Amino acid sequence: TNGENDDLLQLEFTNSQNRNGAFRTIVSLLHTLVPFLVSCDPPVLKNGDTLKLRFSGDGRQVGRSQSHVLMTMCVLNEGEAVLTPNKQYTICLYIGKESYQSLQTVAKLFTSELNELQNNGFTDEQGNT
Repeated sequence: TNGENDDLLQLEFTNSQNRNGAFRTIVSLLHTLVPFLVSCDPPVLKNGDTLKLRFSGDGRQVGRSQSHVLMTMCVLNEGEAVLTPNKQYTICLYIGKESYQSLQTVAKLFTSELNELQNNGFTDEQGNT
């Protein structure tokens, strides 16, 4: 994957409308979330459960001449709790306008990681799968 041990990686967008951005790998976020979701009372996940993830994103103008795009992930296994903002986990933030080209570039960052998760599953440091 794209440096799954790094929590935050820098990337450059080559599209002239988009300059800099940062992303967090899905696997690094799961290493943080899964132990909590397994150990909370009642547990949201049990060993062997299928993780159900949802991805979303939105662009906003944050000044007269600057826009940001924020992409988030949530764990649908958490039920109605995913409707609250604190259950939306940021996976990517970049400066620029929301466009097909920029979203396509960001999607490439996560496509191989999602394929690997789908094919091989996920196991955290405590052995939860």
